[in-house]
Formats: sequence, C-alpha cells, structure tokens
Amino acid sequence: MKILRKRFILITILFSIFLVYLFFLIFPLVFVGVPTALFYVQNEDDMAHNVFVNIVNEQNMTVFNTSYFLHGNESIYVDRELRWNVPFPSTFVTWSDGEYTFHFTVDNNVSDQIARDINQYESVSVDIESNQNQSEKIDIIIKILTV
Repeated sequence: MKILRKRFILITILFSIFLVYLFFLIFPLVFVGVPTALFYVQNEDDMAHNVFVNIVNEQNMTVFNTSYFLHGNESIYVDRELRWNVPFPSTFVTWSDGEYTFHFTVDNNVSDQIARDINQYESVSVDIESNQNQSEKIDIIIKILTV
C-alpha cells in the first residue's frame, strides 16, 4: 500500500511539472502569438549578394553561423524556435536570455554588427542597399523591429 502511494505521489509531481512546462510553452502562443523572426535580411538592391550571418553569445561562442545568396529584391527571415517562450533559463533551450552580437557581412566585403539583448518581441532587420552616390558602394542598414 505504501509503495502504491509513493508511486502515485511521484507520478502526480512529475505530471504537475509537465503541466507547468506546457503552460509556459502554450500560454504565450495563445495570448501573445508566435514569436517574431530572429532576423530579417532584405536585399533592396537590383544585384545579387552573398550574405554571411554570424551570431555570438555573451561568452563569444558562435550560436548561429550560415550564409545566404539573395537575388535582387529578395528577402529571407529566420524563425526562432518555439522554446524561446520558456521564461526561465534552461540548458535545453537554445536561445536563452542575454546579449547576442549579430555580425552581417555582404559579399565578403562590407560588414556591420549589432549587439542586442533580444527577446521574443524584437527582430533584427537588415537592409542591403546600393549607395546612390557611388555605384560600387553597398550600405548595410540594421534596424530593430518591435512587435
């Protein structure tokens, strides 16, 4: 009888923990909506460009590293994982709270960066434009979008 009671208590505790975790995962999605994209890159130029994106955390460790080939007037966005909604730090959550530095490099030539303490309601937006005064010059414009 004592063994059944201990099992029941253990199962109840584990189930309660699971429900609390599920609550923090589902509740924000229902009432606030899906998190915004992690970042956007928009090529507002008529020429194609190779864009390299590197994101490092506060410990200067790379957490995201990839490149994109964008044709003229093409854009991409990178979604963040749904687990971003968990309000407490955890080892199994990929994007924890803290400051991240976003490095953007266009055509292995022009680069810019921004350091932000991002949250699920902010996105980093990058616009690639040709400088009107110099046909060979490319500008990178970084903005923060808040929903």
